[in-house]
Amino acid sequence: MKESLITLWTSLIVFFLPIQPLLLIIGGFIMLDTILGVTKAFVTKQKISSHKLSRVIFKMLVYQFVIILLYPIDVYIIGKSLFGYENFATKLGVFVLLFIESLSIEENVKALNKDRGFKYYFEKMLSTLKSAKKQITDVKKEL
Repeated sequence: MKESLITLWTSLIVFFLPIQPLLLIIGGFIMLDTILGVTKAFVTKQKISSHKLSRVIFKMLVYQFVIILLYPIDVYIIGKSLFGYENFATKLGVFVLLFIESLSIEENVKALNKDRGFKYYFEKMLSTLKSAKKQITDVKKEL
C-alpha cells in the first residue's frame, strides 16, 4: 500500500513538473503583492490583522489550484497545443492571474509613492535610456 502511494505521488509530481515555473511565478507575484501590502499598511499606519494575512494563504492555494486544474485540460482535452502555443489554456490562466496581481501591486506602489505607479517609472526609465543613447552618440561623434 505504501509503495502504491509513493508511486502515485511520484507520478503526480512528474506529470505537473512542466508547469512548476508557472506556479513559482504566480507565487512570486503573490508574495510581492503581500510584501508591498504590508509595507503600505505600515506606512499608512493601517491595522494589520491575522485575518487579512490568512487571505494570502487562501489566494495562494486557489491560484495554484486553478493552474493545476488547467494543465490536465491542456494535456488531455486540448491536446497540448492551441493556436500554435503549447499549454495555451494554462498560460492564459497564468496571464490572467498575473494581470490581477499586477493591478494589486500597482495600487500598492501608487499608495507608497504618492500616486506614482508603473507608468511614472517606465517613463523615467525611457528618459534615462534616451539620454544615455544621446551621450553614447555624442561620444561616438567625438571619436
